[in-house]
Parts: sequence; C-alpha cells; structure tokens
Amino acid sequence: MQMFVHTPNGLTLEHVADDATIGDLAAAAGLDDATGWLEDADDELALSTTVAAVGDHGHLHLNRCKQIEVTIHFAGTEKTHRFAPGATVSRVRRWAVGEDGFDLPKTQRPKHEIGVCNTGMIADRQDHVGSLTTDCKLCFDLAPKDRFQG
Repeated sequence: MQMFVHTPNGLTLEHVADDATIGDLAAAAGLDDATGWLEDADDELALSTTVAAVGDHGHLHLNRCKQIEVTIHFAGTEKTHRFAPGATVSRVRRWAVGEDGFDLPKTQRPKHEIGVCNTGMIADRQDHVGSLTTDCKLCFDLAPKDRFQG
C-alpha cells in the first residue's frame, strides 16, 4: 500500500506492508515517541494500529505534538484553539472565520485568508498544522485577501 507520511521534517510517499504498524512507521521516520493521526482527524491512532486497519486514507501524520496550539490574529485581537497535527490549514481557516472563531459575516468569509504570522503570504490550504511547526505552537494572521502579497 502507498501512503503519504507527513512529519515535521517533511513529506514522503511510503510503500508500506499492510501489517506495518503506526509505531513501525514512526520508528522508521526517527520519531519513536510520535503519535499518528489521519488527515483532519481529531483522534490519535494507537501505535499498534496496522496500516490495513487504517485503510486507504492516503495521508498519515506523525508528530510528537499531540495538539498544536494555533493562535489567530485579527483586527487587533487574537483567539487560540488546539488542533490535531493532521488538521489542514483549510480546517483552521474555517474555524477562524466561523462562529467559534471570529464569526465573520457570511458574506465576508470568502474574502478573508490566513497566513503564517509575519510572512505576508497566504497559507496553502492543503498544508497541515503539524508540518508547519516544531514546537507545538503556530501563529496565523487572518486578513482580507488583498492584504497578503501575491
């Protein structure tokens, strides 16, 4: 089976046996103390979980951080929420513009994006928060799209 394995060190496409475990993959990546998550899933996988039991989900995230503390800055205020390392930037953005985040009016939500703090660039919505941090914390700016550099 082929699986994309995301770690804080990057992304690899791995050919893995069905009986390989999440623990085996973590050890192979040099992350013996890591835990695994499926993309956008909140629940971590037991290290004894086999690849066959996970199924063909395509993306596995291995990270030492069990949660990523994400802080979003917007209009002079900030909000913080914890996400699993496999959470996509798209999911974080939906939270930030939505009712549990800054509760932007529905007509304004499509006009706003998030970018990693102090970069001035829109974050790629397919990126994963666990891949963007090494210290279990991440900072984003929420702003109208036209405030970010092209």
